[in-house]
Amino acid sequence: MKLKKQKAKQFIQNLHRVFWISIILMSGSLYAQATGTIKGKVLDSANGEPMFGVTAFIREQNLFGQTDIDGVYVISNVPAGTHTVQFQIPGYQSSSSSVTVAAGKTFSLNITMSFKTAQEVVVKAKRVSNTSASLLTKQKKAAAAQDAISSEQIAKSPDNDAADAAKRVTGVSILGGKYVYIRGLSERYSVVQVNKAYVPSPIPARKVVPLDVFPVSLLDNLVIAKTFLPDMPADFGAGSIQLNTKDYPAERELKVGISTGGNSNTTFKNFQSTPGGSLDFFGIDDGFRSLPTGLPKNDKAIISTLGATGVQDIAKKFPNAYEIENTSALPNGRISVSFGDTIDLGENRSLGVVASAFFSNNYQNINDGEFYRYKTDGTLAQDYRYKESTYSTTKSAQFATTWGVTPTDKLKLNTFYTHQSQQIGRVNDGGQTGRYDYSNNGKKYILQFQTASLAFAQIGGEHRVKLPIEDTQIEWFAAYSRADRSQPDTKSIRYTNAGFINPDRPFTSYYNSHDENLVQFAPSISLPFKQWMGLNSKFTVGGDFAYRFRDNQSRRFNIDFVDSLNIVNSTASANTIVATNALRINEVTGTDQALGIDAYYGNLLITAGHATVDMPIIPALRFVAGARVENWVQKVAGYNIFNKREEYPNQISGLEILPSANLIYSLNNDTNLRLSYSRGINRPDFVESAEYRYFDDLETGSIIKGNVNLKKATIDSFDFRSEWFPSAGELIALSLFYKRIDKPIEATVAAVATDLLFSFSNQLSADIYGFELEIRKNLGFIADSIDQFSVLGNFTYSQSQMKLDPALNSAETNRSRPLQGQSPYIINGGLFFEEEAWGTSATLLYNVFGRRIVQVGVNGLPNVFEESYGTLDFTVAQRLGNGEIKLALGNLLDPKIEQNQGSGDEKKIIQRYTRGINISLGYNHRL
Repeated sequence: MKLKKQKAKQFIQNLHRVFWISIILMSGSLYAQATGTIKGKVLDSANGEPMFGVTAFIREQNLFGQTDIDGVYVISNVPAGTHTVQFQIPGYQSSSSSVTVAAGKTFSLNITMSFKTAQEVVVKAKRVSNTSASLLTKQKKAAAAQDAISSEQIAKSPDNDAADAAKRVTGVSILGGKYVYIRGLSERYSVVQVNKAYVPSPIPARKVVPLDVFPVSLLDNLVIAKTFLPDMPADFGAGSIQLNTKDYPAERELKVGISTGGNSNTTFKNFQSTPGGSLDFFGIDDGFRSLPTGLPKNDKAIISTLGATGVQDIAKKFPNAYEIENTSALPNGRISVSFGDTIDLGENRSLGVVASAFFSNNYQNINDGEFYRYKTDGTLAQDYRYKESTYSTTKSAQFATTWGVTPTDKLKLNTFYTHQSQQIGRVNDGGQTGRYDYSNNGKKYILQFQTASLAFAQIGGEHRVKLPIEDTQIEWFAAYSRADRSQPDTKSIRYTNAGFINPDRPFTSYYNSHDENLVQFAPSISLPFKQWMGLNSKFTVGGDFAYRFRDNQSRRFNIDFVDSLNIVNSTASANTIVATNALRINEVTGTDQALGIDAYYGNLLITAGHATVDMPIIPALRFVAGARVENWVQKVAGYNIFNKREEYPNQISGLEILPSANLIYSLNNDTNLRLSYSRGINRPDFVESAEYRYFDDLETGSIIKGNVNLKKATIDSFDFRSEWFPSAGELIALSLFYKRIDKPIEATVAAVATDLLFSFSNQLSADIYGFELEIRKNLGFIADSIDQFSVLGNFTYSQSQMKLDPALNSAETNRSRPLQGQSPYIINGGLFFEEEAWGTSATLLYNVFGRRIVQVGVNGLPNVFEESYGTLDFTVAQRLGNGEIKLALGNLLDPKIEQNQGSGDEKKIIQRYTRGINISLGYNHRL
């Protein structure tokens, strides 16, 4: 009995302990569920820089946080309800804001703080409600004029890549769906940076990186700086296109998205596919198109190396895949997944991570293409209709992490990889009486597969130290990136007008490989000081060291008949003809005198230093000025791919001193007047200065050749800008600009026999001037009933004049003309609707540009113009719980894209086609 009583007593004691432990745990759980978090960033109102060491506190709760090196603070365990958050730091006016915290949620509160004056003023914080508004806040405080578009705004459009997004920015137009023209200057006058680092180009024939290689899923925002600052690349003419990749979120999130869609010209219609391997759907060649084994690796004639039998044996090793396969185009698809989180490490330290992956495929037909070229006497050289089918894929992956090592030290790692592919089947139905000498009813089949990729890795750090001056900031990054382009086994097959296989070079096969590597290291140190009135200022010095290396190789083969007079099945399909006739191969790499050498390499070494002072002259007038000193050496040479012997080596170099001066006068907290002057240069690209010729079959149908005598161009820029920020997310701005270019680099055209030869030369000078007007405004100021609507509009007017060097352009018709690619006007318009209570949003976007020169006229022929056309896009999205469904309609007007030679009654068609209307339906879910 005694033992039973003891066990009963022990059981009651244990039950008592369990009861109180449960109460404590439940209380803790309830307490945790009844609290939230306040997180945000504190910026200096004078310059927009993050503020370190600001104390954020809720006095009645005895809770506080302190900003780190990025100006970020966190206040945890805040009870649900309304609280007043106060911000204090010596020397600045105190700020406060009332916030309402929900249990289990993170509330974002960003503020700016002003330096104390003789009269104390309490500044109330304004919460930044979206990323577009935060970009405008950054734009208002920026040292130089810039325009930007955020991922929030991009998400409201049907835009798929950075090129699509960039055309919404003031003063920007896009050529060929990928090349950016800023204020009328071609893509060669712009530079692309990712997280402030240079990136290489996967395009052999272009100077700049094409923006379509960056899917919008990678981007946090896109900024276009239109005024040069000393820490920017010297190769700055029209502007710097700054792509900033996704950053980690404030709290854990997992997003999954999927969409499908189609095109009115393409989906479920006949599609000209090309034969390939098992991984073509994903845009990867599995070796199907690789060069066959047994090819000689020397510069001797292939017949002398292999003999008559050997050249026939090699011809048989090329896959018998010379025919376009007619299929039905499937719907387009897209899938994405992303994860991000911020891990609190305690003691004001954190670890942020973000990772994402993306895949999309797209079918596109051009069913009604027309193409013409004229000889110098005005008669037709080329005249055909064409149908082109393109299957393309885009793949990307990203990983980035930011580690707050201490409250004053931060390390970053950014990596991404993007890969594009295009599989093109094209039929030219007509003739080309020049290069290939076949009559107007002949047919030419082109089968092409090409890939382009960009890999990027960057590590950097930000540190606040007390030496040599209190609150000194050190920033640095090191980056490596690599761009590749592969074009394996592009085939062309030619038939006569009577339907017979053309016995003169019936089959050709072309291989091209391109790779470019770039390494960069860029440190800087900012020293704060107070000028004569005691106003906060800073002096920044830094370095920029970069090395860029490119290698480009081509091999070309003609495959013809052993007995061209007795062709079996000469009207049959190409595969049948190949299977029933004896063929032989002839390599023309490096031996075809019309095209010249087939390989070149180039390298560029940059060593630069820069210094900038950012200082208010009086409280309302800010002065930002400095200079960049850059030494550069560029070498380029053609070479024989077999023995590596250099041909036509060329080296150019320069020591540049490039000034920049900016005055920003703040009429009040929301209005700036900006005046700036800067100087930049424009270097020749590798391919432009290489003794290298190639035939551009798809884009121009002409020979393109470099010029070893090219020199750098110098650009002087003058800008005035007035900008008013009525409230968060709103802007009204007017900009005036003028640029003077000395020795501008432009494409030139000369007649060579029956062909046109495209090359490059320095002209005498060019002037470009104009103005920009931009407005972003909520319509609630008209009536409260329409405050769900807002408008975005921008208009750019520009004029240019190019003075040509008569000695270099004897073939050109006009001695004076506008710059190539310069549009007299660009218009963007947008109407936005958003009703938060319904979870509904809709966007209507319009873009149009003015008529522009795409090819200069020669020997009395007029210039070739791309005609103006407009695009109209519409999206509507509906929130469903943690998900969102989105319908997007693109290119609703489906305009004819047309190029014409001349104007008025003398106008002749050069090229014309339509692309069809796009539609997509997608769903995104946040877990």
